[in-house]
Amino acid sequence: MDQCREGQTIYPGHYQPRVPADLGYYDLRVPETREAQAQLAREYSVDGFVYWHYWFGNGKRLLERPFNEVLASGKLDFQFALAWVTF
Repeated sequence: MDQCREGQTIYPGHYQPRVPADLGYYDLRVPETREAQAQLAREYSVDGFVYWHYWFGNGKRLLERPFNEVLASGKLDFQFALAWVTF
C-alpha cells in the first residue's frame, strides 16, 4: 500500500493538498494573522478567544507568546480569557 505523503494525491479523487480557507495557513505569532482571525470571528458572532498558557514546574512556559504579544500591543479590541495548566 502506498504511503500518503503530505500534499500529494495518491489515488483518483484524492483531494490534495488541502489548503485552509479564509485565513489560509496562519501563525498566531504574526500580529496581522491574529487581527484577521479576530475579524473573521466577529463576522461569525464569536465573542472572544481563550489563550492557553502552559507552565511547567521547571519554569518552562509554552504557548505564552501570542498572549504576551496581544497584551504588549495595547490593541485589546477583542475579548479574551486566559486558561493555564501547570505541571
